Amino acid sequence: MPTGVVVLKAETRDRLAIYGVKSKRYLCMDEEGIPFSSTVCSRDDCLFHHKLLENHRDVYYSCKSGLLLNLEGAKQAYEPGHNLPASALFLSEKNTVPLRRLLHRERRNRHMDPSDPLRVHSQHGEGSESLPYPDTDVDAEQENEREAEVSEQGWATSRESITFGFHDDPLQVLNRMDPQSPRNTGHIG
Repeated sequence: MPTGVVVLKAETRDRLAIYGVKSKRYLCMDEEGIPFSSTVCSRDDCLFHHKLLENHRDVYYSCKSGLLLNLEGAKQAYEPGHNLPASALFLSEKNTVPLRRLLHRERRNRHMDPSDPLRVHSQHGEGSESLPYPDTDVDAEQENEREAEVSEQGWATSRESITFGFHDDPLQVLNRMDPQSPRNTGHIG
């Protein structure tokens, strides 16, 4: 079964479009319940109603025809409270991978040269369907700032991402050169 990453783009509270990240196409359904893809999101064919069921599964059905989005292709109208086929039930997943990385990831089954495991000397694109990610100092600095260590309580900043300057450290805690403690010197503040 083909897999991929999709983005659910909400138009209203319960109406959304389903967008394929790699294909850059919208999932649509005609009035007969036949799915197709399109580069343009048509309000008639490409919008789906979304319902979260009590069993924590998601159901999507066409705004135009009322037919369920079903992976097996069976055509059935959505009726609340009725039994739904398993192929029309979806699990919600929170994305933890930045979309930029999904667009440029390498295939796992590609050939790897044992003498060059990091592919320093191999050509980009060889045995891969993805494009090389541009490697510039500006991108690396931005990446370091964005990928600060995250804890469950909130944002934690790594010491490497801190830029020293007047506004960043008004109490000069990070710039303090003497390793002495205030207790040892008798100074407080």
